[in-house]
Amino acid sequence: MLIRAESLVACNDANLAGRIVYWGLNGTVEYESLKEACVAADLPDRLMPFPPTSDRALKRSFDGFLSEHKLVARAIKQMPGYSLFKETQQPTRVRLTPELSVYVRDVGSYIPQLTFTPDDHPLCKEIRKRFLFAISELDSVAVSAWLNKCLIEVEAISLRPMGGFYFVPRQHTQRWMELIEPLKQTSHHRFYTIPALSTDDVMAAVLDGLTAEASRVAEEIEVDIQSGGLGKRALAARIDRCDVMNRKFATYEGVVNTKLDTLRTAFANLQVKASTMVLLAEEEKTKEKGR
Repeated sequence: MLIRAESLVACNDANLAGRIVYWGLNGTVEYESLKEACVAADLPDRLMPFPPTSDRALKRSFDGFLSEHKLVARAIKQMPGYSLFKETQQPTRVRLTPELSVYVRDVGSYIPQLTFTPDDHPLCKEIRKRFLFAISELDSVAVSAWLNKCLIEVEAISLRPMGGFYFVPRQHTQRWMELIEPLKQTSHHRFYTIPALSTDDVMAAVLDGLTAEASRVAEEIEVDIQSGGLGKRALAARIDRCDVMNRKFATYEGVVNTKLDTLRTAFANLQVKASTMVLLAEEEKTKEKGR
C-alpha cells in the first residue's frame, strides 16, 4: 500500500475566481487502498470509487499478452468472456486457429473465478495471474470515471470540448483538494492547480465552457423527452438534472458577474415539457384504471 503524506492547500483567496485543475494519470491504484483512504477522509457513499468489473479486468489481462503470443481475442456473446485464436500469416490471408476460451464465473466470492476451455491449456496459469492483479486495481479509465464524479460534486466545467482542463469555482476549490487527497495518497497520479483571476479572458473561457455544457445537456434532455419512451421515474430524473443545472447557473452568475437568464429559460422550458409528460402519463394511467 502506497502512502504519500501531503498537506492540503488552503484555497480561500478572495481575489481568485477559482482554480484551473488538471492531472496526469500514471499507472494503476489498488482499489482497496483507495477505498480505505476515501473512508478515512469521510467521503460520502455517492463519491466512493466503484470496484473493478470482472469484464474490464479480464480485458485488461490481455494487455500486451495477445501480441506477445500472437493471439487475437473475440468477445463471447453468451457470457462475459473471450475466445482466443492463434494468428498465422498465410500467403493470401490471415488464418485464425482456436486456442482456448476463458470466461468469468460468478461464484459469490469477492474475486470472480475464471473458467477455461480447455482447462489444461498452458496459458491458463498466466491469464489467471494477470486477472487477479487486474481485478484488484483501478486503471486510468476507472480513475477518470471516478474523477468525473468529483468534478460534478464541485460544479466544475470543462474548458475544452475534449476535457483535460477544468475550472473549479473558488467556493469549491478546498473541497476539490479534499476529494482528490485519497487518490494522491494511494497512487502515483499527479494533480495540478492554476490560480484563475477574474480577468476578461478567464471569464470568457468560463462562460464559453458553461454555455457549451448547458447546450449539450439541454440537447440530451430534449432528445430523451421527444423520444416519448421515458417513464415517470426517468422523466423525474430529467427534471432533477434541470435543477442541478439551475443550481450551477446560480453559482456561476457569481463567478462571471452576469445573469444567465437565457440558459435558465432554456432549462425551465425543458422542466415544463418533462412535467407535462409526467402529468399526461398519470392521466393515461388513471383512464386505464377506470376502464
